[in-house]
Amino acid sequence: MEGQPLRVLVLGGTGILGGPICKLAATQGMDVFCLSRSAHPNLQTDGIQYLVGHGLTAAELAKNELLKTTYFDVVMDLLSFEPDKLKEKLDFFNGNCGQYIFVSSATVYANTLPGTLITEDHPLENAIYTYARQKIDCEHAIKSTCKKTG
Repeated sequence: MEGQPLRVLVLGGTGILGGPICKLAATQGMDVFCLSRSAHPNLQTDGIQYLVGHGLTAAELAKNELLKTTYFDVVMDLLSFEPDKLKEKLDFFNGNCGQYIFVSSATVYANTLPGTLITEDHPLENAIYTYARQKIDCEHAIKSTCKKTG
């Protein structure tokens, strides 16, 4: 809707990345919804609506009536690291969000020489860490879903 502030949902919005992202979005005039496992009274900020709940699975998200019935212009996912659960969340928000942003990790990229600029085109390969391999699988799941749904 033209003239209306963007409605943003941040899954994992009280962590190292999520907290500053939520605060910045709120200062820019966006309607910010922050989903976290527990209440964080010390983080209460004007312009941010804190929702208590788990955001790792679609089943957990479905327990929150607001998440089931609200259209979000942007859903930013700072939590996902398991491809199957990510796919379920993509299905959950399909039709109820304009843009789904999956935040990955620098650990997904292949090791390089010091000083090498790493872009999103850099090879995704890290066989050492389980977390990195899972994030790589999530990256592939996102790309596959985008090809199917646009």
